Amino acid sequence: MIKNIIDLSQSTAVQKRREDVFSAFYVEGMTMEMVADFSGYSESTIEKDLRYIKAHLDEFDSHNLPERILIEVEDQY
Repeated sequence: MIKNIIDLSQSTAVQKRREDVFSAFYVEGMTMEMVADFSGYSESTIEKDLRYIKAHLDEFDSHNLPERILIEVEDQY
């Protein structure tokens, strides 16, 4: 039971980080390097988060993104 609680807590923390990365990168227009510096996570972690976000845009508040960003992300796939 405790393991399940820890797993859920870690999963929630990862999702929160990805939401923050999404906002910083796509909404605020920060570069990957800036997001890493600001968040304290490594650039490789931010890069992995961005790959996840691009592959799962429907999990994020993507309907608020400017059309040019949606087209850019869709063109990559």
